[in-house]
Amino acid sequence: SEKAGEYFKRALELDPDFAEAKAMLGFGQAWQVVTGVSTDPEADLKGSVLTIREALRLSPRNAFIYTQLAFPLLTLGAVKAAGDALRHAEELGGPTPMLLVQLAMLKIMENDPEGAIEASLKAIRLDPHGPNVESYYDNIAIAAFESEQYEMGLDAARRTIAVSPKF
Repeated sequence: SEKAGEYFKRALELDPDFAEAKAMLGFGQAWQVVTGVSTDPEADLKGSVLTIREALRLSPRNAFIYTQLAFPLLTLGAVKAAGDALRHAEELGGPTPMLLVQLAMLKIMENDPEGAIEASLKAIRLDPHGPNVESYYDNIAIAAFESEQYEMGLDAARRTIAVSPKF
């Protein structure tokens, strides 16, 4: 959100080396593209990647930042680079719900719906009521429909809407 972006900018004014704030600022740029708010999607996505890579220069062994990097890379269609970022994040910090959401998106893009469903179910087990739960179910719905598991896909789509009616 715009308000969150303001907070991250303020955090960076207070501490220019606050790597996580820089990463979230970059993630926010990519989020604006995905939500249709961006007026220059290509520039915002490239800016997002650059901002998050700057955060990695500040904190090169930070799993959270590698996970944030995967999102704009996936949005750009840079599947291999996103996969590399996620593998590195997992090596550094283990599977987190956010990592698993992005891994599921990666698996969908790699035409591996079973891998996407597995990652999403693991995210649900780790974080059944977290802020991204609608994304877990949305990824399951997409992957299930792609693998012709229509009943599972419909159930997951219903859960997505039940959790987040405006999704």
